[in-house]
Amino acid sequence: MINEIIKITILFITLLLIPALGFAQEVSSEIVMFRVFTDDSGIEKLGDASFVEPEDTVEYQVAYTNHGISSISSLEPILPVPEGFKLSLKESKESKKAFQVSLDGKSFQNYPILKSITMDSRIVFIPVEDHEYRYVKWVVESLNAGETVVLKARMNVL
Repeated sequence: MINEIIKITILFITLLLIPALGFAQEVSSEIVMFRVFTDDSGIEKLGDASFVEPEDTVEYQVAYTNHGISSISSLEPILPVPEGFKLSLKESKESKKAFQVSLDGKSFQNYPILKSITMDSRIVFIPVEDHEYRYVKWVVESLNAGETVVLKARMNVL
């Protein structure tokens, strides 16, 4: 059930994103979720994620393909972190594209976001915990005609 909610949420966000950017005719997207596991010989593998349990790690792979005849610039896809999951950027084998994170889906910053706390009557800045991030946004500077980019993010099931 949780996996179906995730797929529907991401499909909805993706369908909203592409037309908003004006690329509806030129860019297609596909999202796949894998469960990350280690096989008997200790090698990390990606497998079926139709059923996940707390403490499992999943990897989302979002592929964008430019079907147009010219390059597209400033593609900034956003992936929400579903309820019951936490972003796991430290574990991620991030795609080579720049990314930012957000707590609210409106304001995006480079990872890690720092928050201020008072400690011993002083204000200090500490990184936001990974479970507080609700969105990840990639910055794809350009996507040439016929080119596909695959963006990856890992999350832990809470």
